[in-house]
Amino acid sequence: MQELAHSGCLQSLLRSPRQEGPLCRTTGGSLGSRRNGGRHSGQVEGQSLWYQRCFDELAGGGIEVHGEMGFTVGRYNPCMYYHPVREMRCLLHGDDFVCVGDSEELKWLEERLKERFEIKSKMMGLKDGESREERILNRVIRVSEHGWEYEADQRHADLIVRETGAIQLSPLSHPGGDKKVIEEEEKSEELKGQEATRFRAVAARSNYLVADRPDIQYAVKEVCRRMAKPVSSDWKKLVRLARYLKGAP
Repeated sequence: MQELAHSGCLQSLLRSPRQEGPLCRTTGGSLGSRRNGGRHSGQVEGQSLWYQRCFDELAGGGIEVHGEMGFTVGRYNPCMYYHPVREMRCLLHGDDFVCVGDSEELKWLEERLKERFEIKSKMMGLKDGESREERILNRVIRVSEHGWEYEADQRHADLIVRETGAIQLSPLSHPGGDKKVIEEEEKSEELKGQEATRFRAVAARSNYLVADRPDIQYAVKEVCRRMAKPVSSDWKKLVRLARYLKGAP
């Protein structure tokens, strides 16, 4: 049986949505330093030191050689770690570890992390004492007898609705455009100045949200293809998308 831990892997969770078991969340303090370069350079240096420390602890030997804990680091994403013996996958995001694996293996990892860092952890699953719902990286994760559920960060949908003025409009059942809107493209005037800036800002937020909302993928693609030279009918597409999000948050 596979378990999930926050010290674990969100991507693995999404690839295996039916697996049963706990999710444990572990949050550690970040490592920081400051030099004459100012606050920004100190933050960057602190982040680099923190990620290097985690790499040394988890997979200090490199991609092909296991570190002290026995993890290997991902080739595509260096924030992803895999333990080939214990069959655990971990995502490091800032000072958060999110991990998936067997419950006993996750407890082993939790103890190893406590030896090295000051952490707070949560286990999520179906067993007694385990949480059924947690917020991880601003996404809501739930587990039930039917499997795992994943909910996007609601703040982005709320902001899109508010910034387009759709909060005062009725919701729609579909995010895509209709024939009338498409026909208006050729007659529409180009957006200028602040109007164009506002369009691009809302479109960019929609493009960020689409990674967690496949139901709006096509509508957002049609909006973003107009980023370079938006016209008034493109804004109507954004409003329509926002009205859909209002009804389907």
